[in-house]
Formats: sequence, C-alpha cells, structure tokens
Amino acid sequence: MTTQEINTTELSEAWSLLSDMHKDAYGFRPRNYRSDLTLQEINEEIEEIYEVVKSNMAEEVVQMEKDVITFNNLVAETIEVGAPDYETALLWLFDAFVPEDGVIDDLFCVDSFLYFYGIMHSDLGRTIHKKLVGIINNKLAA
Repeated sequence: MTTQEINTTELSEAWSLLSDMHKDAYGFRPRNYRSDLTLQEINEEIEEIYEVVKSNMAEEVVQMEKDVITFNNLVAETIEVGAPDYETALLWLFDAFVPEDGVIDDLFCVDSFLYFYGIMHSDLGRTIHKKLVGIINNKLAA
C-alpha cells in the first residue's frame, strides 16, 4: 500500500467511526459535515461526540433506575388491589398489556412489555423475562 492509500483508508475509517458515534449520540447519521476535514479535525469531532455518548449513557442508567422503581410501585399497587402475590400481579399486568385477542403467538410480547415499562435491560427485566417466558411456555405446551 502506498502512503496515499493508507491515508485514504485511515480517513475513511475515521469518517465511518464519526458517523456511527454521531448516530449513537443524536439518533441519526451526520449531515452537512465539510468534506475537507483533516484526520485530526475528524478525531477532534469524535472526541466531542464521545462526551455526548457518555452523557447519554449515564442519563439512560438513571432513567432505567427510575423505571425499575416505577414498575415495582406498579406491582405493589396491583397487589394492593387484589393480586395475591408478586407473580400474579406480574401476570395481571402482562395480561393487560397483551392485545385484546389474548393471543400470544411468540415471546415478542414479553420483550415489548419490558420495553414499554423501560426495564428490558435491567436486572429486574431479565428476571421478569425468565419468569414470563417460563409461564408462557407452560401455557403454550398445555
């Protein structure tokens, strides 16, 4: 490879990284960047966007923690209004979430349920996922 080819490859990879990180930070690919940016300028932009990504990730963790508390409160309220235990409260909430026809043709509903409440990627979400999948598989097998 010539020096020109190495520089072109390096620049191309930097643009690709910038584009990916911009999407992570802002939710869309970058538009309207000057095409004459140097590798150093691209790397400086990447560093700035990296700070935004870190900040977004920290905010997501805080939001997920709030969502876990909110979900636990919802389960407690469901128990207060008549569910005899945690598992039953969970099933009532899940049943209320499932489409009106009540048909669960795949386990996508579980993921949607957890995503809806913002707990899909939390420890609580993983625990509930296992419980609900087990219950649904038992119902489907019966």
